[in-house]
Amino acid sequence: MTFNYKKLQELHKKSGERSIDFSRAIFGKNSSLGPTYFNGKTEINTRHLEAMVQHYNVPFDYFFDTPQPGTTTNIGNMVSHNELGVGNLNINNDVKLLQQTICRLEKEIAEKNDMINWLKNQFNVLSDLLKESRSAASVSETEVGQNK
Repeated sequence: MTFNYKKLQELHKKSGERSIDFSRAIFGKNSSLGPTYFNGKTEINTRHLEAMVQHYNVPFDYFFDTPQPGTTTNIGNMVSHNELGVGNLNINNDVKLLQQTICRLEKEIAEKNDMINWLKNQFNVLSDLLKESRSAASVSETEVGQNK
């Protein structure tokens, strides 16, 4: 699969949006890069791809040409020792590899969500303890004032 920047240009023209609006949606509020940034590119960073998919409400494969048998595609910018990093893919048109990667990443997301929930719970427990200690301290100050 090869990124086809012409498909992006077509979508951008059809949308009628300004380049600055595209830039902010894809690259962030402080960016001045427009759709022309992708001219001539056959590879794309997955962060930008994901942003374009959400921005234009199209499927991921919309931006890619149909793969030729035996071709290798590099999406993103880094692969090391046959391990796929988050946001970086190197595929040989292997759907199984992609599905395995998706499953692995979904598992990582679930584990991180569990950690986030545990940390939120710890935060709530500590906040409650702090509130209790503050209220106990204010009660003891009132009692000390009444004894005098």
